[in-house]
Amino acid sequence: MPAVTAGRWHLQARTAGNRRAPQAFTRKELGWEPWLPPKPFDAFTESQQQVLIRFGHQHSDYFRLLGHDQPVLEQRTFIDKGIFYTTGGLSRAERELAATVVSKVNGCIYSASVHARKASQLSKQTDETALLLQVQPGDELAAGQSERWQAQIEAVAALSLTPPRLTQEYLLALQQHSLSTLAITDLIQSTAFFAWANRLMLTLGEPFIPEQEAIEGVQKVKSE
Repeated sequence: MPAVTAGRWHLQARTAGNRRAPQAFTRKELGWEPWLPPKPFDAFTESQQQVLIRFGHQHSDYFRLLGHDQPVLEQRTFIDKGIFYTTGGLSRAERELAATVVSKVNGCIYSASVHARKASQLSKQTDETALLLQVQPGDELAAGQSERWQAQIEAVAALSLTPPRLTQEYLLALQQHSLSTLAITDLIQSTAFFAWANRLMLTLGEPFIPEQEAIEGVQKVKSE
C-alpha cells in the first residue's frame, strides 16, 4: 500500500486580523479567527441559546458563525457527539487519533491541536502523538508508530484524501490488529466527519496564537 504523507498548511506569520499565526502543528490551545462575522449570542432565540449553552458553544466564534444556519448547526453537533461519545467499538482515544490524522492530511492546525491534546490525554501516548504532529509535508504520517497505530493512521490518511484511497488492504490491516467491524466503523465515521468538518473550518477562518502565549514566546526567544 502506498504510504500517505502529511499535507501542507499555510505559513503566513500573521492572520487576516493581524494576530500571530501558528506555523507548526501543536497540542497547545489556539484561538480561531473567523473571516465572517459570527452571529451575536443575543441574536439567537431563547431556545437556540439554550442549545448553544448545552453544548458549550455560546462563547465560540466558530459555532456562532455556523449558527447563521441553526438547524444545520444542531444536526452537525448531534452527529459529532454521536460519533465521538458512543460506548463500545473503538476507544475514544483512537477516535481522537483519527481526527488528528485527518487534520494532518488537510492542514487544519486548529483542529489538530484540539484532538491531538485529547488523544494524548486519553491514550497516555504523548510521545507518539507529538511524533505524529511533527511529521512534515511529504513525509510518511505513520513512521515510527506502533503497528496498531500505523494501521489506523494509514487507513485514516487514505480515506482523508480527495479522492479517497482507502482499499480492502487497509481494512484487512486493521482486522489484523484486532479491530472489530464496529471499531472499524467508528474509525471510518470519525475520519469521514472530520474530512468534511475540517474543510468547512478551513474555508471560514484561521487559527491564531493567544496573546499571552505569543508574548511568552517572544520573551523566550529574547532570553536565549
